[in-house]
Amino acid sequence: MNEFEQYFLPLSILLIPLLFLAYFIFFRPWQLKWGATAIEIKRPMPGDEIIAKPTFNATRAATINAIAENIYPWIIQMGVTRAGWYSYDLLDTLLIIFGLAIVSALYNLTLPKKAKTVEHLCGGTK
Repeated sequence: MNEFEQYFLPLSILLIPLLFLAYFIFFRPWQLKWGATAIEIKRPMPGDEIIAKPTFNATRAATINAIAENIYPWIIQMGVTRAGWYSYDLLDTLLIIFGLAIVSALYNLTLPKKAKTVEHLCGGTK
């Protein structure tokens, strides 16, 4: 057994479970309520009545200091077939590199015409 194996293996056997434990005790609870206030976390949200006992529950929020009339046009322009989606840069890059060929291949499968149509958030077509 070389020096690397002598020190690294016992350290990794101890460190990896500790990292998982720290993630689930400290980081995960914060991540599930990122940006949301205590009131937002406790209040019912639209659609809560559909599933009585969900297996996953997270409330994430972003506070925008503006009136709804100014925010709505920004929200409706979001989407992959519109001005673009908003996501993490790494996720977008991975989608571009790995996803486009897969999506293209799946989209061009022989499907009924209706299955290939894109449904838009606010109706209408482009």
